[in-house]
Amino acid sequence: MRMKKSKEWTLGFGEIKYLFFNKKRCKKCGIKMKKVTTEQYVGIKKWVDDEGIKSESENYKVQYYYHCPKCNKTYSLEELASRKE
Repeated sequence: MRMKKSKEWTLGFGEIKYLFFNKKRCKKCGIKMKKVTTEQYVGIKKWVDDEGIKSESENYKVQYYYHCPKCNKTYSLEELASRKE
């Protein structure tokens, strides 16, 4: 039996707003940045549902970064969302 994979995100309101609505342009050179998604293994998560069925899954924490190919600089989503325009 193959174990299920679960993912979790911790994004604040500003990060969600930036992710969906802001243009992803480098503040230094103005080039469009590329989104980089990372998944960090957290561990096995176990739980019992309302019907008493036991389940477990491999849990991963997902983080987003943006990379400027011209400047070769990587920014975290948190860093970009906290900047004042």
